[in-house]
Amino acid sequence: MRPLILQLGMCIVSTLAGIAVYDRVIVRPATAIGVVDAVQVYREQEALLVKALSSGAGDAERTQAAAHARQFAERISGEMAKLAQDCGCLVVDRSLVVGMRPDVRDLTPLLRQRVLR
Repeated sequence: MRPLILQLGMCIVSTLAGIAVYDRVIVRPATAIGVVDAVQVYREQEALLVKALSSGAGDAERTQAAAHARQFAERISGEMAKLAQDCGCLVVDRSLVVGMRPDVRDLTPLLRQRVLR
């Protein structure tokens, strides 16, 4: 009877250890989420563009501002993809997340740093 109880105890302990390892190694990294507030970054870029255009800019400055806006549009999509690779997580817009959990990373400052140069 005693060997049976010992064997049952070892089976339970090894099963719990396996579940814990599976949770830490496979499940949790797969559910890592990073959020960005893309609307805020776009609004900051828009404010910079409006400021550049409203300060009595000539044709050359307007052309340069338009080129800068096109570069921003091309750069932001690429940087969003790079953020996902760099953090090893799923990157979504902040508006898609209801209630911020402590394990959700806010990547907006990093995106802002990369695209608003």
